[in-house]
Amino acid sequence: MITAIRDAWIVTQDPNRNILKGDVVIENDIITSVGGRYGGSVDRDIDASGDVVMPGMINTHTHVAMAPLKGVCDDLAFPDFLNKVFKIDSDRTDHDLDMGTRLGCAEMMRGGTTTFVDLYYSEDVIAKATQDAGIRGVLCWCCLDEQFTTQKGNPLDNCKHFYETHKDKRKIIPGVGLQGVYVCGEET
Repeated sequence: MITAIRDAWIVTQDPNRNILKGDVVIENDIITSVGGRYGGSVDRDIDASGDVVMPGMINTHTHVAMAPLKGVCDDLAFPDFLNKVFKIDSDRTDHDLDMGTRLGCAEMMRGGTTTFVDLYYSEDVIAKATQDAGIRGVLCWCCLDEQFTTQKGNPLDNCKHFYETHKDKRKIIPGVGLQGVYVCGEET
């Protein structure tokens, strides 16, 4: 499949950060031509006259499944915030996490984000929703001392399992995410 995005202002990432006027051509998932007028045949034409085409943004700190919880704890001091959020998290189901991730991915994609870095538990659920959305996720399984977790099982074992089962998935980059110094002892 060849797609041509036509007549756009193109923000490049070349060494001079040039801004070009012209077409961007994508063959399957690969950008094959940038700038100028593309004269070859295409399967899909997108008129981008007057629009800007730029590299996708990267959100480097998310808890994507928490998208529906925005504003729930905004007025609390940090320790009270943590207590309330941990209580809410302990009651959330995989369905809640899936729906929250789908909402969060849609919000990011609408704003131009193409990759996000996430820290949470149940990253396997988040990975499925992320893949369905088509966005790239660096998904870091939340690791903390077992006595502080709301996860089922040992967080470090959960993280190892997530890495092993997702290391070869398309657009999913599994990682390790430490919850914070307030719940991670030296051994963790």
